[in-house]
Amino acid sequence: MVPEYRWVIEGCERADSFVFNPHKWLLTPVESSVFFCRRPDVLRQAFSLVPEILRTSDGGLNLMDYGVPLGHRFRALKLWFVLRYYGHEGLASFIRDQIAMTQELRDRMAADPRFEICAPTLLSVICFRRVGSDQHNRALLDAINSEGRFFLSSTVAQGRYMLRIAIGNMFTERKHLNELWNLLDALVRI
Repeated sequence: MVPEYRWVIEGCERADSFVFNPHKWLLTPVESSVFFCRRPDVLRQAFSLVPEILRTSDGGLNLMDYGVPLGHRFRALKLWFVLRYYGHEGLASFIRDQIAMTQELRDRMAADPRFEICAPTLLSVICFRRVGSDQHNRALLDAINSEGRFFLSSTVAQGRYMLRIAIGNMFTERKHLNELWNLLDALVRI
């Protein structure tokens, strides 16, 4: 979608299968996955237990042969509408803006000696921590989330507890990230 970030999936053309969920940056929140399979015959064989009632004689494409559900709900329709409405350039612009907002917040945090960036910020996730103990960082996460305006998550990498900001909601604007920064600033001063 965004040529300058093609490196994220570099080599995927050599995979037998590739799947991703378009629930954030492709604005399709529920029950939608994009799936490519180089050898659909193998996939079809995996789902080939076909009772007599489901057999057809026309030899045409039957979607039941490519997945567990036998229903034929058009789950891809919502993604199709998003692609038609926004188009390639509209979605690419949205993704670029999300990444730019993430980098701006990340740079702001990296410039503040009270925080440390704990992992490279490649796209839209910032892993950071308040300088101090894991206990201070757990308390910071609890304070942010209990305030109710933002929801951050946490992880542990190399034995270090850190907080995670994931930017991906289509309604997230710079003003929201400024509000988050102001909250972080206020909570770390306490």
